[in-house]
Amino acid sequence: MPDLSDDEFGEYAHEEILQALVRYLLTSGDLDQLCDDADLPHLVDDDGDPVTITSARVYRDAQVMTLDRGVWLELSDGSVFGLTVIIARRPRNDVTLRRRMELVGRVPGLGGALPEVVNGYVDWLYGLYPAAGTGGGLGTLQPDLLAEDLAVAVLRESTPTERSRILQGLAPGQAVQALTVLSRARTHQSDAAAMIDVALTADVPVMTEAVLQVGLQFPGMLAPRVAALLVTAELDPDWAWRTARRVPYPSIEFGQIAVALTTHALRAGAAPTKPNDRPLSLAWHAIRLAEVGRHAEALAASQESVNLYRELAANHDAYIPNLARSVNNHALRLVEVGRHAEALATSQEAVDLRRELAATNRDAYLPDLATSVNNHAVRLAEVGRHAEALATSQEAVNLYRELAAANRDAYLPDLATSVNNHAVRLAEVGRHAEALETIHEAVNLYRELAAANRDAYLPDLATSVHNHALRMLTVVGRHAEALATSQEAVNLYRELAAANRDAYLPDLAASVNNQAGMLAMVGRHAEALAASQEAVDLRRELAAANRDAYLPDLATSVNNQAAMLAETGRRDEALAASQEAVDLRRELAAANRDAYLPDLARSLVGVGYVARILGETSEQILDAVSEGVRYFEELAATEPQAFTAHRDAAASTLTDLQNSAVNQHPTLAPPRSPHADEAAPDTA
Repeated sequence: MPDLSDDEFGEYAHEEILQALVRYLLTSGDLDQLCDDADLPHLVDDDGDPVTITSARVYRDAQVMTLDRGVWLELSDGSVFGLTVIIARRPRNDVTLRRRMELVGRVPGLGGALPEVVNGYVDWLYGLYPAAGTGGGLGTLQPDLLAEDLAVAVLRESTPTERSRILQGLAPGQAVQALTVLSRARTHQSDAAAMIDVALTADVPVMTEAVLQVGLQFPGMLAPRVAALLVTAELDPDWAWRTARRVPYPSIEFGQIAVALTTHALRAGAAPTKPNDRPLSLAWHAIRLAEVGRHAEALAASQESVNLYRELAANHDAYIPNLARSVNNHALRLVEVGRHAEALATSQEAVDLRRELAATNRDAYLPDLATSVNNHAVRLAEVGRHAEALATSQEAVNLYRELAAANRDAYLPDLATSVNNHAVRLAEVGRHAEALETIHEAVNLYRELAAANRDAYLPDLATSVHNHALRMLTVVGRHAEALATSQEAVNLYRELAAANRDAYLPDLAASVNNQAGMLAMVGRHAEALAASQEAVDLRRELAAANRDAYLPDLATSVNNQAAMLAETGRRDEALAASQEAVDLRRELAAANRDAYLPDLARSLVGVGYVARILGETSEQILDAVSEGVRYFEELAATEPQAFTAHRDAAASTLTDLQNSAVNQHPTLAPPRSPHADEAAPDTA
């Protein structure tokens, strides 16, 4: 074999040529040629017959996936020996065509080959490593395409038993390296995906830990595969629990892996060593279930965790912090299934418990108190108690600013969340200029976080961008900016929903719904109607699965669609949608008047808006708008900042309709758009 330390060879040595040499060893049975190259006598067996290579396979313990290559050669006389090809150096620049041909000619078996044969190998290398620019040279090695080709070829040509020998028992670093090489090969090797499946099934626990290290480099490729394998794999419950705790949270990519692991840990009944082992496992299982959109299961697990912690805390004060955390999270699970009244009461309990704890040890429990106060502000807003929600939200922001001032890295995500939510609270009470300034701060904070960890903070960035477009830009008249920002939010939510439809479909529906309203505001009515129809379809799907949770959102989208149908001249459909929105919101207000009376008032006045667009009126329409005006008068009397403008606009709409009815005038002045300003769900 060539002396790899030879200066002349080193000048031309390119890593892929050495890899080609290894490929030759794996396919050659001509041991005599190897002996000649190494200046050794030909080998013969005991009978005097020439010894040949019967098989050559990659030597796994030499870390075949590295640049160095280890190979076992098995000979016809029964002996075996190993050799390692060491990659000495890379060329500094592209290799010219002449040098490529000269170098390839040095490969054993090609020394006396015809130029067209050598050139065929040259073309193969050039296809793998095209040079940058137009120089026509051989490009540099990035990544190691020949190693990828070799890895796939060895696995493809091996028997299932041989594949198991190669892939089972890998050290963690080797497993990471194997998955990295195979995943890269998938872009240009048609059967690499099948080899990835082989690798993952060879040793599920080891490969799971490797995927957690390398999975983000290959989104959608490794994590879904290993998550599916974990569902049916036989796993040690203690290992499953330990590994589940190492899965990043939150995580778009690894959420399903976490659920599979926590499910195994609970189902297998790992022996508890401490009294709080099972409630803690249930609480974490509930969080991961909620992350992937399995809300009913998450609620059940959370309820069991709360019950167990109540039993423990009743006898031992040491478990009160655990109970507080479990109760805090349980409120979130209740919201996710639409049980807002219970969620509010549960959230209040969490705040009370944590105030008590912080009173005894502020440094230890202030972060937990800030979390519960932040969440409680959202719960208050959900039931229509906006003034209390704003005051509570301001407290949460103040607490997180204090914490972030002491440790920015640790509390920046929480500060961003509280600032985002506070902007929504400000908008709900009509303080739009302050809300715009506040949401702008939240977006900037989330962009900073997502730049450092996109997988963890993309959902929060999408929520903040959504709120920025909706609540803030639209209400101060910056419609073009609002539309562009809304499109960014829709794009982000489409990306999220593509990765996890169950978890992010509600957010996608909200962003599409609001984009429809913004398109209508800038006069793009056909596009607005198409977006509105998509939002209605998505929310009908959601409400069909969970009516309590998604009926309010469906009512909002139907209400908005009625106006857009009218704007495009589709009279009968517009009137039907307008009436459906009123019916849905009457149902909601009957169950919770404080929370849904503003929405019912908007839909009733919206009946008049649709009528004005269509140029018609009737006694039934006037009655509906009059009812809406009465409700807005009632609301403005208690919350003037939030509802005075709505009251005045509704009264103006009623006056115009009454004048039209008296004068029997078919053409009405264009009304002000009532498209709902709907915030995305707050991050809690």
